[in-house]
Amino acid sequence: MCLAVVTGCGGASTTTSAREPDPRPANEAPQPPRATAPHASARELLGVTGPDQPWAEMSAQDRELYMIGKILPILAEMFAEAGPEAGQQLTCESCHGPRPQTRDFVMPSPALPPVPPPGTQAYAALRQTKTRSVRFMEEQVTPTMATLLGRTSGQGGFGCRSCHRTP
Repeated sequence: MCLAVVTGCGGASTTTSAREPDPRPANEAPQPPRATAPHASARELLGVTGPDQPWAEMSAQDRELYMIGKILPILAEMFAEAGPEAGQQLTCESCHGPRPQTRDFVMPSPALPPVPPPGTQAYAALRQTKTRSVRFMEEQVTPTMATLLGRTSGQGGFGCRSCHRTP
């Protein structure tokens, strides 16, 4: 049995037995209500903050839940916003490679393209040929991942070498 209770805000309720006629033609199905406000983003809902405890102290299960429940939705949203070429379906395998469990999700990943060390001529050349992608990674992905993992971004912290191998 299902029981629905509807209450009004701030006052006595009144009921009437007469209903206004439905303006739709008899053969038209009722439409579901439309959302009046856009949905919040993953970043708004989950917050771009680090884990409650240091990554190194988290159990494998806690890390997995954190990755799936927080990091993956936030990064999937960021990559989808970056454009169709970046917004393909993001999964664990996208970053960690095929069958990541067999490698204990170790990074850097053999699945990601190698990236020359920042500050080298090869890295400067990469920035020239893949300007949009490199800027997206440098300005959005790397600092967001650093924060989500509770690390600093840049030299000595979370950076390209955290995910990408050196060629």
